[in-house]
Amino acid sequence: MTGEVVGEAKVTGTRAEVWTDFDFVGKVDPTGRFSRSLDGSPPVRGPIASRRKYSLSLTNQHSRPGSQAITEPAPEWKIEEFEPNSMVTVDIAIHYLERLRDESSRDDIKKNAEQSISQLRALQHQ
Repeated sequence: MTGEVVGEAKVTGTRAEVWTDFDFVGKVDPTGRFSRSLDGSPPVRGPIASRRKYSLSLTNQHSRPGSQAITEPAPEWKIEEFEPNSMVTVDIAIHYLERLRDESSRDDIKKNAEQSISQLRALQHQ
């Protein structure tokens, strides 16, 4: 994705909503091939203006991996029902592809990654 902008939060008591706007530009497959075709019916070509909503709650209950929830004096905003996804910035995609290219023993993956890096760098300069 490119051009992520975080909008103004709408706060109501201990709850808030915030939107992020971004352009979804394409996808990278496991063989290092970048495509601007996006899944859909019919498939579409990126960039696609997109928006994602996050619901937040103010809490002083904090969970740590491998431990029980603890209460701390200072409350923090936490994302409710966080859904991890594989959307990343163009910079992160390039870093991933450089690592894939450098660590793969397969020539086809090295070639795909190198071509994809070139395409993504061109997107950065548009």
